[in-house]
Amino acid sequence: MKITEDNLEKFLELVATENKTSVARMQRKERTMFLVEARTMAYKILRDSGYTQQYIGSLFNRDHAAVIHSLNKHEYNYITYNYYKETYDNIRFKMGLDDEESSLDMEMLEKYQKSIADLHLIIANQKAKIITYKRRIESIERTSKLLTKNLNQLCN
Repeated sequence: MKITEDNLEKFLELVATENKTSVARMQRKERTMFLVEARTMAYKILRDSGYTQQYIGSLFNRDHAAVIHSLNKHEYNYITYNYYKETYDNIRFKMGLDDEESSLDMEMLEKYQKSIADLHLIIANQKAKIITYKRRIESIERTSKLLTKNLNQLCN
């Protein structure tokens, strides 16, 4: 699904709500960090939906250069700031923009697959240790029985 003229207002309201602000405030000239980041999230999703930088800029009373600059900052923000990543992902999810081909889903899947592979390796190592300890215990039990038998013979 993409952002279209039909769901554009809903999308802008969602971006504002998720960033605890209003659409009107996002359209002002304010450069408060959280507003800049809210606009950046909106720019990225709108650009991915096929809107031009000029049109996106006009929605927020900005020129295309401001949109380009923010789009260049998006990846850094996404990688660096957990709250940014979570908010951006929530917006995409709530708008139904995530699909099976989503790089976010693929990244998460790869992470989980690596975790599962690591867990299988840990389990295999633990099983090997358990087998080793069982063998040691059996050896100690045999030695204990032998020593007990020898001690009984010496005492008699």
